[in-house]
Amino acid sequence: MKYILKILLAIILSAPIALIIQLPFMHIFTPEFFAEENLANRGFYIAVPYYYMIIYFMPTTFVADFIATRKVFSNIEKAKYFIQIGTYTLAGLLMTGFHLDMNALISIFIPVYTYLVILSVLRMLFKKKNDFSINTSKMS
Repeated sequence: MKYILKILLAIILSAPIALIIQLPFMHIFTPEFFAEENLANRGFYIAVPYYYMIIYFMPTTFVADFIATRKVFSNIEKAKYFIQIGTYTLAGLLMTGFHLDMNALISIFIPVYTYLVILSVLRMLFKKKNDFSINTSKMS
């Protein structure tokens, strides 16, 4: 699967999953979100994660992958994952202005780490699928 398509698929999958994970926390820490007068704003919170993730995650993914593919880290798979975690955490901190409160943790870091996990799983699945199909063709 192409590089950009994996990123877009991760965005499409992670936006609703992150929203589902966020809702209980939003109910606890920001109950005014569920008030009757904010009913019109709920649709906004369902549509915005897609745009937000495309603008935020694509450049962050490019930077994290660029750093992880450097010659120093090319042989260490765990180092690549920790570099990505560090890059996404730094980008999340920049988005919050280094102001960590519960709303920042809910609105920024849950989508960040949800996307990172889904992207990593997609990369592993498609990598194994491609490896399997190559091995199968060599066996015949």
